[in-house]
Amino acid sequence: MIAISFGLLCAAVLLGGSLAIRFLRAPPQNPPPQALALAHGALGASSLAVLLAALKLVPLPRGMGTENFGRVAAGLLAFTLLLGLIFLWGSLSGKRPAETIVGAHALFAIAAFVLLLAVIVLA
Repeated sequence: MIAISFGLLCAAVLLGGSLAIRFLRAPPQNPPPQALALAHGALGASSLAVLLAALKLVPLPRGMGTENFGRVAAGLLAFTLLLGLIFLWGSLSGKRPAETIVGAHALFAIAAFVLLLAVIVLA
């Protein structure tokens, strides 16, 4: 199940990278397509849901100090989701998100991605 969560997160990362490039290149009046942003959010949220289910059902291997990587990745993904919901709220009110929030969203998402990758590689 963790591999499924990682696969969903990989898809979310690809869409997120596309959104980040569009965000950096586009003028403030030209927001990214809503469908792309919603697909990115849905993939990320489903990755978090599958990861939480997997952490309840499948115990992670202990050793090398990695037993909490899955829980930390879930926490980082939850915080990333919260920042993404701030984007959604801002886009519904017609505002462009601040670059700081976009950077924090990307930072926490990449950290969760790396931790989940470590769980898969070291398992």
